[in-house]
Amino acid sequence: MIVKAFSFSASLSEPYPRRVAVETAVYAVSEGALRRLECRGRGFSFELDALDFDAEFGDVLQLTSADVIRGLAGGSFECRVSECDVEGALLKVYNATVNGRSYKLLAAYKPAEGKLLKVYADIVTNLAPWRERARAVSNLLGLAPSALESV
Repeated sequence: MIVKAFSFSASLSEPYPRRVAVETAVYAVSEGALRRLECRGRGFSFELDALDFDAEFGDVLQLTSADVIRGLAGGSFECRVSECDVEGALLKVYNATVNGRSYKLLAAYKPAEGKLLKVYADIVTNLAPWRERARAVSNLLGLAPSALESV
């Protein structure tokens, strides 16, 4: 199964001014441990990638492709798409900066009926302490508690 991951920077003026930068790392979950995946990179296409971008960041950052299009007047958007081959559960780690403030955000996925189902996602506006989030993700993915220390 192929999974997309987005790393981008955006300077947007609408619906409100904001600067956002995200570097995404994708990890396979196997035998209670994480392994960073090597992915193929390419440019972003609104036609091919907008729906996946919205599914990934609509809740996590409250940012959609419509926000990007609307906010581009006087702004900028650069995005790389990474495509990764995945078998089984995975973890995406977003190293994000929003208006100068840094965040480490997590999204966990499990296979279900031939596709990956998002079972956990941090939301930048409602973050629990790191320890609580790491414990929740570890439990969901069957990871050793120390597995998230290095991400």
